[in-house]
Amino acid sequence: MAVVILARDESPVLRDTLSSLNLLLGPNDRIHVVADHCRDLTAETARTMGAQVHVRSGGGSCGKGTALAWWLERTRAQSRQSQIVVVLDADTHADASFFTRIRRRFRSGATVVQARVKPVVTSSSPIALLAALSENTEQMVYERIRGALGWSARLRGTGMAFRRDVLETVAPKLRTLTEDAELTILLAAARIPIQFAPETFVLDPKPSDRHGAIRQRSRWLRGQGQVMWSHPQAMIRLLFQGPRGWSLVAGLVAKPKSFFVPLQVAILLGLWSLPPHSFELALPWILLPMLALVILLTNMLALLYALLVSPNRQATVLSLFISPFYLLMWLRSLATALVTKEQWPRTRRAMGERPTREPTIAG
Repeated sequence: MAVVILARDESPVLRDTLSSLNLLLGPNDRIHVVADHCRDLTAETARTMGAQVHVRSGGGSCGKGTALAWWLERTRAQSRQSQIVVVLDADTHADASFFTRIRRRFRSGATVVQARVKPVVTSSSPIALLAALSENTEQMVYERIRGALGWSARLRGTGMAFRRDVLETVAPKLRTLTEDAELTILLAAARIPIQFAPETFVLDPKPSDRHGAIRQRSRWLRGQGQVMWSHPQAMIRLLFQGPRGWSLVAGLVAKPKSFFVPLQVAILLGLWSLPPHSFELALPWILLPMLALVILLTNMLALLYALLVSPNRQATVLSLFISPFYLLMWLRSLATALVTKEQWPRTRRAMGERPTREPTIAG
């Protein structure tokens, strides 16, 4: 097994991550850290913790997707095609049984696995609580439904595992900021199943302040646009797969939920306010609002279930009252995505980095 951490200026968090991972790995497993155009001590920190370090420099496209493709090419000669490649973030800590359970999945025939990503809220910020609620709703409800139906899960950037030969078939096509969305689209379009493994998890810290949340979402939004622009044929193939493809596309691009749920309500009311003008229109006039109502009720029930099992239930419920401001934060993220020139927007600032000035949104 090869554990790959794609890092740019992550030395403040990398030592603790590598220390915890070293306790969980088997004797033949290796940790590989790709120091991608780093300006800090990421490479040095990784070496002192026993990781194999791959320094990527000299210009070229930045980003986790291109860094992953570069690492695969660099290590191909000394690796077996049946190798399991696990991709983690620099600040990710894994469940004690993570690697055992991932191996079990691959022994049962899996080629791509996504573990449950457990949000870690390190502050009382309503933004962090809402982000965690959205993540829990998606995984506790929608991913379990996809799994029960035999549909592919979404990849989430960390806690991802691939058989190397499968990963190598799509990695050369990676060129956007959101490698998880890009890999999901490419694999699902090629009908390579992605299994969701709720029995194990990795911990994923949520941004603790507005600055980090805006930077993270600006990367998501830029990446979504890049994926749709870069892989239109894969998107079309996915849409032609029917509900299994539609559910993935909706999970990837229907963000933020604080916008799409009110939009669903508006569509529902709009459809029912337009009476049919002829017999031919009567059936769609009935079916379309019913479909919109079913989708809306499903989303509401999923949200309620996630709230009931949330460890910060009371604080999370209170945070829902600021959801209109959460939508405003997404608008700021969109503006940042449109104007920023940064190739790899990160959640945390690097050491010594000055805050990026956020665009001003009228209203």
